[in-house]
Amino acid sequence: SGEVAKPAWKITGSQKTILGYPCMEAMMEKDSIEVRAWFTSSIPVPAGPASYYGLPGLVLEVSLDGGDHLITAQSVELKSIGADDLEKPKKGKKVTREEYDQIVADKLEEQGIEGGGGEMRFIEIRIGD
Repeated sequence: SGEVAKPAWKITGSQKTILGYPCMEAMMEKDSIEVRAWFTSSIPVPAGPASYYGLPGLVLEVSLDGGDHLITAQSVELKSIGADDLEKPKKGKKVTREEYDQIVADKLEEQGIEGGGGEMRFIEIRIGD
């Protein structure tokens, strides 16, 4: 149907501060790996690094396998944008989730990156410019 499944997060109630933002902890199990994410509802964007999204706020930290792998935001910069700052794409094609997953797998293979492990990096999520 083209719908993207939302991750099955469970909010634990634990809290801490990251980069000055009050954060709450959420957990899920993905591919037999325990995932803990810290998100802030102060930035109400359900985004985060890689496939760690879908919470009621921006994910600022992700811990995998008890902290063996850790992704942490280094900074947050908020900027205002207007309607003129957004541009609708002029080209591209609509694909199914399965086709998208295959495209991602092919691109990772092209870059010599194996799925499911290796070095992790925090992606920059820009809201505005």
